[in-house]
Amino acid sequence: MAVAETTLFERKLKSGIREIPVGEMVVDHRVQRERILPARVKELRAKFDPDLLGVMTVSTRANGETVVIDGMHRREVLLQLGLPDWPAECKVYVNLTLNEEAALFRALNNTRKVSAYDNFRTGVTEGAAEEVAIYQIVKAAGLSLTNVSADGGIACVAALREAYRVDDGKSLRAALNVAVSAWGATAIAVEGPIVRGLAIFFEHHGASVDTAVLIEKLSKFPGGAGNLLGRARSLREIRTASIPRLIAAVVVTVYNKSRRTGQLAEL
Repeated sequence: MAVAETTLFERKLKSGIREIPVGEMVVDHRVQRERILPARVKELRAKFDPDLLGVMTVSTRANGETVVIDGMHRREVLLQLGLPDWPAECKVYVNLTLNEEAALFRALNNTRKVSAYDNFRTGVTEGAAEEVAIYQIVKAAGLSLTNVSADGGIACVAALREAYRVDDGKSLRAALNVAVSAWGATAIAVEGPIVRGLAIFFEHHGASVDTAVLIEKLSKFPGGAGNLLGRARSLREIRTASIPRLIAAVVVTVYNKSRRTGQLAEL
């Protein structure tokens, strides 16, 4: 954790450890994982000893709520065991903002297994610059951030980050715009390899691309985004390159077809 954050959190840490019944705690998934992990609960229950619960971390809000920052699954196990009155030892923070609660969650879990999706989502809540910028690009494309692939949503957090970092989101914005305009807000249109491949295409040729022409040609591509992905996978048999890079190469070929002028260099 950065020095400034440490100072901030130390200032808002209530002195000492105090006991709080787990039944009085609540979970706010804006600053936590989006959902309880059943496998984690099962694992904890199999060897659970309430006397070895450890110290949990909570945030006491102005409205009186005690929000779990670290210890959500331990709380769930105690509730399932019928022990809502169990007095858990807690490190208690007071007067944290929602952003600070999310930042504390990420700081406490920076060496633990938190999914890329949950890390990204709580980063948005925290107000982290990269996560917020990517989230705004996703929203501008008419999409929502989702944990699993679904129409209207986008789940490829790693691809979003990778594409964003190349040029602060310029190519990512263009890639999502083209994908949704050509194929609609369908799950396959914004699969990770497709997003990254279109972003690579724009990284190399963005200034020279007639976006309207590209959208029209991709919308008429036989089999749509799914077949584009399949074409790239077939190319791996003859070219050594990543799937996103091969998708970018296929897009160049599609764009150049029947163009007498303004053809792009092959990738």
